[in-house]
Amino acid sequence: MIATQPITNDTKRPSEIDKGDLLIAVNILLTLAEYNNASQGNISSEEDVHNFATVVSNLLDPGNTITWQNLEQVRALP
Repeated sequence: MIATQPITNDTKRPSEIDKGDLLIAVNILLTLAEYNNASQGNISSEEDVHNFATVVSNLLDPGNTITWQNLEQVRALP
């Protein structure tokens, strides 16, 4: 098969994160933090800490406010 479209950069950050992606990312971060705590500091390099903080910062970005609110409403349903 021959590509007819130029390759594009699909790694650009979307303007808003999907609520399913948000839940997955938060669960991964929680698991990573619990693992680090139980293993007494496996995330020890300055770069690891910086990367962790960057991911958390991206999740808390004001651009994700609507997604957080939608997720809150879905989780509040009986």
